[in-house]
Amino acid sequence: KGVADPLPTASYALLSRIPKGGSPHFRGEPLVDISSCGMTEFEKNVKRLADIVSSFIALILLSPLLLIIAIWVKIDSKGDVIYKQERVGYHCKKFTIYKFRSMVTNAEADGCPALSSENDNRITKLGQILRKYRIDELPQFWNVLVGDMSLVGPRPERQYFVDQIIKEAPLYSLLFQVRPGITSMGMVKYGYAKNVQEMIDRFRYDLLYLENMSIANDIKILIGLAIHLFVPVFLIMLEPDMGSALVFLFMFACMLFIAKLS
Repeated sequence: KGVADPLPTASYALLSRIPKGGSPHFRGEPLVDISSCGMTEFEKNVKRLADIVSSFIALILLSPLLLIIAIWVKIDSKGDVIYKQERVGYHCKKFTIYKFRSMVTNAEADGCPALSSENDNRITKLGQILRKYRIDELPQFWNVLVGDMSLVGPRPERQYFVDQIIKEAPLYSLLFQVRPGITSMGMVKYGYAKNVQEMIDRFRYDLLYLENMSIANDIKILIGLAIHLFVPVFLIMLEPDMGSALVFLFMFACMLFIAKLS
């Protein structure tokens, strides 16, 4: 099966193990109603409106930080500031996701998609800090603003990995009913996946999210987003050599802005 196949129409599905809780179990397996997401059309419209307003405000408020990080990425290593990659999103539509580049240029020079791992030598010195606090994902507020993504939703993957996941877990295609997100229940409860099996383990949380989708649950998950994306703005100042560098770059950016006004 591929992502272009129609979404499964079964009202119920027996899934394999869901760690630490989940839906009620029947003979050891959770019974989950996932034929459609749990939101009404009105709630979906409210969610989209909240995405537009929130991402627009975030891009404005974070613009000084985005400028500072962009300058430092450029200074830290050769290559583009923004890393672009194709992902599979809403209704299986492919889109370009944006991140601050955290790896060396041509990290996949052999043409074979590879997930990052701990102590990955492809990650730059600055990239280690950006990834640690997930600051590399800040440009995805643009993806949210233009409608490719949502603040909350299953994390999007590349076609290469989607095909592998669906071979092992065909119900993964159900996730394409909703827009992918900057953060998700899977990210909050499980975290980053280092291989396809971990992607499958994490996606079970996203199925639970799909079943119980609501504005209230989105707000709970967004608390995790705030912790991962806004608290690091202050924590990053504690990193060795980064505090003084960011102060210098902020002053430099202010000087450029003032010069432009004059």
